[in-house]
Amino acid sequence: MSDELVVSKQEPRAVVALQPNTMGEMIEFAKMIATSEMVPKEFRGKPADIVLAVQHGAELGMKPAQALQSICVINGKPSLYGDIGLALVIASGHLEDIEEDILVDDKDTVTGAVCSVVRRGKKTVRRFTIKDAAKANLLEKPGPWRQYPARMCQMRARAWALRDVFPDVLKGMSIAEEVADFQQFVAPAPAPAIAAEKGESVRAKLQAAQEAQTAYEAPVAQEQAIPLATKDQKAALLRELQRRGINGRDTNGHRTFSTFVFGEQIESWVALTSEHYDAILEALAQVDSDADLAYIWERGAMPPAAPEPSFLQPESPDVFEAELVLEPEPDTTPVDAARKEFCDVARKCHRDTSTISGMRKALQSLVPDLLEERGSAAKFTAEDWKHCTARAPEAWGMKA
Repeated sequence: MSDELVVSKQEPRAVVALQPNTMGEMIEFAKMIATSEMVPKEFRGKPADIVLAVQHGAELGMKPAQALQSICVINGKPSLYGDIGLALVIASGHLEDIEEDILVDDKDTVTGAVCSVVRRGKKTVRRFTIKDAAKANLLEKPGPWRQYPARMCQMRARAWALRDVFPDVLKGMSIAEEVADFQQFVAPAPAPAIAAEKGESVRAKLQAAQEAQTAYEAPVAQEQAIPLATKDQKAALLRELQRRGINGRDTNGHRTFSTFVFGEQIESWVALTSEHYDAILEALAQVDSDADLAYIWERGAMPPAAPEPSFLQPESPDVFEAELVLEPEPDTTPVDAARKEFCDVARKCHRDTSTISGMRKALQSLVPDLLEERGSAAKFTAEDWKHCTARAPEAWGMKA
């Protein structure tokens, strides 16, 4: 009898993922998984949450185990980790190219990050800077924003790019690194019951009700991402409009004007944010004529070019010919011509420059430093517009 060890060679078998097929199987699967130490902490002992997470993953094309490791719950909202979000977009086949860069200044200090993605030949660029993080108060709290600002800016820029360009792939799911920075909503304590004991005053009852309402509204106010315009800013805006002959308290007028500036209505000055305030002041500065401003306020569009006065329109070519010689005026200035050329290129790149806010967004994505230096598009020179026109095709991916 031979002492040699005989090893039989077997063909490797494909790994088959465990996949519940019925609701009963899913419930049993969730109960079993909920007791495991290998499942993320937020799912332990919560079979109902496991069922929902697996269902979310199935809608995105993930197996159960992958879904439980890739989906997290932050502030009660299911979200995807940034890496799995990118993996899903790559696997979809719709992503043609992606570039991620960390922005630094002359002193090699991180100033932000930029992410550009290409889908169907169209390039979309999203950036997130340290200034944005400071404005959102992200740098004040301890954690990764203080320790790894470059990585956090990268993940935020990536989240914006993927969510804006591939919503059909992500099925509306948020990115965890972005949601984690949101102000957590703390559910208010149950409203104290207004006691009905004999002899209790009506004032005490009303005070209890008011305190309950205040406790409910406080967390909502904390979640406001963009600060509202202050009373002083609103008062200054109304004074400026009044100086230009506009009744700022006209509800229909400010709705029409806000649609012209932002492309969407602001229902009331109560909802006016600090960003709205800055944009409206910029828009007012760009409309020199009070008559034009009144036309925009009423109709939400630029006034048409005024026709030539009738007394300058002779009945026959030789009338006034010897008496009046009019110098031809140029149709446009060099700045207007350069700006129009840029708008034509932007339109071919699917960028909306028809509104003031649309133009600002386009310039912010193309020449943020120049826009910050000039302060507004109204101060751009002809050379500035030509520079933007030259940069646009490459930056926005316009095909020849």
